[in-house]
Amino acid sequence: MLISMYSWEEGDVIDGESVGVCHKPSKNADALVSCWEWRKNEEGVFLNDPYSYLFDAKELTETSTLGDFEVISDV
Repeated sequence: MLISMYSWEEGDVIDGESVGVCHKPSKNADALVSCWEWRKNEEGVFLNDPYSYLFDAKELTETSTLGDFEVISDV
């Protein structure tokens, strides 16, 4: 079991934007990346559930954003 804690100041995330955290469990080039994104609405309130992503690490570039990948939260 991997347990990690991440935090940020609420004011550091702009209303209507999001914050994300990603893990790549190994140096294995074929490993998948797991990410979670917390979205903040226009009124400055974070949505209750994070969006989850799982994708091939080779797809990640310097200009990638989580929005480039398929959300798997509902799967």
